[in-house]
Amino acid sequence: MFAFTEGDIRSSATSQSFARGQSYYHSGAVSALTLRGDQLTARVAGSDYESYRVNVALDQDGRIASASCTCPYDWGGYCKHIVTLRGGRKLAAPRTRYLPAAPARGRVGSLSRQFAGATRPQV
Repeated sequence: MFAFTEGDIRSSATSQSFARGQSYYHSGAVSALTLRGDQLTARVAGSDYESYRVNVALDQDGRIASASCTCPYDWGGYCKHIVTLRGGRKLAAPRTRYLPAAPARGRVGSLSRQFAGATRPQV
């Protein structure tokens, strides 16, 4: 679950990004919010036609380990789209889709080796 706070987000964003992100948050710009294991993803409306994809990796305590966005922002700190996730638990309650964690990479690799050389009908 999420343990990050608004303060955690605020400390990693410029004051302008934080203010703009608050506005986006209140306008309902966040959609497709999904928590899968320790990965939180969302679609956030932006100024372009297409929404941006926000990815947040959570550490074992539910705090933000890293965050990224597909928008072109490159002026330091979190962009306004990442800031929209500032609500943490408040945002998540009714709108988050919870999925089981993805299989460990080792398991996927072993399955790949197991089926290597198999033809499509054999799989």
